[in-house]
Amino acid sequence: MAARPRKHKLQSGEEEEEEEVVERRLEELLFGGEEALLERLQPGQERVGRTLLDDDSSDSEVENEAKSSFPPPKKAAWVDEEDEVERPVDMTHRFRKNLQKSTTEKTLSVGQLQQRLKEQFQTAMGGVPSWAENNDKKRKNKKDSDDESDDEDLLRKTGNFVSCSDALPKGLLQIKNCKNANQSRPSDAKLTTTQFHPAAQVIMTAGIDQSISLFQVDGKTNPKIQSIHLERFPVHKARFSADGEQVIATGIRNKMFYMYDMMAGKIIPVHNVRGLEERKIDKFEVSPDGLFLLLIGTSGFLHLLSMKTKEFVGSMKINGQAIAATFSSDGSTVYTTSDEGEVYVWDVKSRKCLTRFIDEGCLRGTCIAVSRNGQYVACGSPSKRGGHLSQSPWQEFARGDF
Repeated sequence: MAARPRKHKLQSGEEEEEEEVVERRLEELLFGGEEALLERLQPGQERVGRTLLDDDSSDSEVENEAKSSFPPPKKAAWVDEEDEVERPVDMTHRFRKNLQKSTTEKTLSVGQLQQRLKEQFQTAMGGVPSWAENNDKKRKNKKDSDDESDDEDLLRKTGNFVSCSDALPKGLLQIKNCKNANQSRPSDAKLTTTQFHPAAQVIMTAGIDQSISLFQVDGKTNPKIQSIHLERFPVHKARFSADGEQVIATGIRNKMFYMYDMMAGKIIPVHNVRGLEERKIDKFEVSPDGLFLLLIGTSGFLHLLSMKTKEFVGSMKINGQAIAATFSSDGSTVYTTSDEGEVYVWDVKSRKCLTRFIDEGCLRGTCIAVSRNGQYVACGSPSKRGGHLSQSPWQEFARGDF
């Protein structure tokens, strides 16, 4: 009974020896044996002989596999300034002693250490692998092409910033201080609105003193043309109509608003509009084509009224509160900014939302404007840096602070 365990021990010892032989043979096939592996890892010496991995077919397979394993480079979303400060690396550490070229080399910079590791890797591999060279060339070519495309894209979208002016002469500009526009009738209270007439050399002022005044602008006396008084109606906002024949005025805490016909000299109060359920009406915009009046209501509602009949046409709804709105130059589109920093684009005829986007960096919108050609949208915010300028909302934005 005592001989059996000895026999089992002998058998297990023979199996272990056989496994070691198999492992040694596999190592020789893969790495060329211990001596060849050491020669490859020693710096300053050339490789001796060729191993199984040096075959042309194996090299192509390894390169293809390495290429597919590398993800595409990505730009950093945030860079820490402290990371850019290079700190010396201790070369006396036991993990980095073999990288020292002399005992006096105590420290290296991060860049020098990376270069040292790169040289050691190239020595062990017998040179720079072809896949690494190809990747470096691709990255360099991509960077050059990206820089050129960015410059061309910027000039294509915004034009040339530096150009000669045809209107302003060279040298000093002469500036003359003119009389105040409302010199003939100064306001006794805060002015809330000023606007030039769309066709005549006339300016309008309105304020909480319950009056709307028109002045002829000549820069010398600026005589008053007309002034109307709206009883118990502090004016929040007043605007000319598209043809310049009417003035629309809204109050601070009133549901009704006034239409003043300058040609007939008649004040028309508009109240109890059927279908319009708002406690007060203060913010509004007039369409450039003169067809609609856009009222900015509460709870994210935007109401369209006909300028001709003063009847309710329809409503649009956004998420959050509607802060400001504006029409496109042709009056076919409405742009709205919300208290959540979102911009909505609406089709006036169908009253459907065409698209919406987030104004990056804006916590709360304050105002919005659109360029005449419809290419740019300017969004205001209460931050110290001001608002942002965005390109067409259904395309990728070219954004910059202004």
